[in-house]
Amino acid sequence: WGAVYVRCGIAGEPCPRVRLPSPLGALAQGGERLNEIAWRGALDEFVAKLFAEELLTMPQKRIVLNVEDAALPRALRRALADALYDAGAERLAFAPSIACAAVGGDAPTSIVVDVGSSSTRCAAVVDGFLLDATLAYADGFGVDAVAAKLPYETLERARAAVASLCFVRRRGAQVKPGPDVAFEGASVPFRVRGDSSEVLFDGEEGLAALVHGVLRAAPIDARAALAKRVLVVGGGSLIPGLEARLLDELRARGVKDAGVLTAPCAACDAAWVGASLLAAATPLTGAARGNTLPDLFEMRQG
Repeated sequence: WGAVYVRCGIAGEPCPRVRLPSPLGALAQGGERLNEIAWRGALDEFVAKLFAEELLTMPQKRIVLNVEDAALPRALRRALADALYDAGAERLAFAPSIACAAVGGDAPTSIVVDVGSSSTRCAAVVDGFLLDATLAYADGFGVDAVAAKLPYETLERARAAVASLCFVRRRGAQVKPGPDVAFEGASVPFRVRGDSSEVLFDGEEGLAALVHGVLRAAPIDARAALAKRVLVVGGGSLIPGLEARLLDELRARGVKDAGVLTAPCAACDAAWVGASLLAAATPLTGAARGNTLPDLFEMRQG
């Protein structure tokens, strides 16, 4: 469940069957603290159509595994569970998206950097277990911050253009001339295409600072392995050059052995792929309505 897209499919498959516009994005904007009734209004119709019209399967005989943000608001979690139960799901399970992304990226021990639409989430994962004491967020450092630099009238159009137009320069690289590009009704200068992504590495609050902070929060005996295994996922991972620039910035901060991994699947789908693999290989019991909702992963303190 993301703010921009919801990815859905069947356990054991290599990629999502459908990617749908998320019903959560519009409600989540503005940082409002919404109650369960407001979330249900957005979820009920979406969930009902999801099974009958998109997945073409009914949930009664299946365990529905939800991949969620580790800091998902309780009201949203309850509303999502109730909407799924009302749609016919008999049993539910939940799993943190960062831990699933580590598995999907073939990096069960790694620092996962999830570059989302409005923010970036980052945490250490060791042997497939999320170290929740390392979980950190950088609000305002996401795809939308890059999109805001592009000459489009709406955020939605700009967001759709980011992966096709924008790129990230190497640290200290000289700005060179290049072609302007006409895309979706707007002419985007070459300099803007490169400058737009600089916001992700702004001063002391960018992606490199976030990863460096997570590394320092991790257990001392795990830091050497984690530094060599930084995995970038989420929609922002599609921006060309982002991984190389992050590596430059980490080394400039003194992380000399830093290494950035490339996921074997589409990096934007890594969390879903990891959940698909785990759900196919792990016996799940799930929780019936009225029971405590379980996590697929045990949460370990760092």
